[in-house]
Amino acid sequence: TDSILLIPTAAAAPGSSTTGTPNASAIDSAAASWNSACDQYENPNLARGASSSSASRTMNVYVDFFPVNTGFVSNCSSTKCGCTKVTTSSIGRITGARISVFEKTGAGIDCTGSAQDVLEHELGHVFGLTDAGAGCAGTIMGSVTGAIDTGACEAADSNYLTTEESNKSTGDDGGPCGN
Repeated sequence: TDSILLIPTAAAAPGSSTTGTPNASAIDSAAASWNSACDQYENPNLARGASSSSASRTMNVYVDFFPVNTGFVSNCSSTKCGCTKVTTSSIGRITGARISVFEKTGAGIDCTGSAQDVLEHELGHVFGLTDAGAGCAGTIMGSVTGAIDTGACEAADSNYLTTEESNKSTGDDGGPCGN
């Protein structure tokens, strides 16, 4: 995957006529944060798109913004401020995702951090990262308002093979295959 296209949606919560408001600025800022923090790594480039793409080596990620998490998103506790459901291939590679970002938990408690903060954390899951324990507070996967650190960039880099990396590994330039 060379690029990840983030597509804002205006989906309605099941059983409700209330739709989320697509938040283009949160998407742009979260994408810029990951792209900037990991610019020395060969991670896929994140960018907002108006619609899905069938372009080769592009992954579509749909981003929903909802006012309240009432537990209607499958496998997403109503205590969470964001959830990511990834789609995988038969060999376990991430091929797409849907991210849900909430302003409030099901109990009506304001979510910690902004929509951008929550989205940055959820994008870590798109890169194949898991939630980190309490000892990792201050990092993007340890807390919603954490920094995107080199550990997150390195882990994300190891989960995706870009065209540039693939080309290096088939040459005799001492690339990742030891040629």
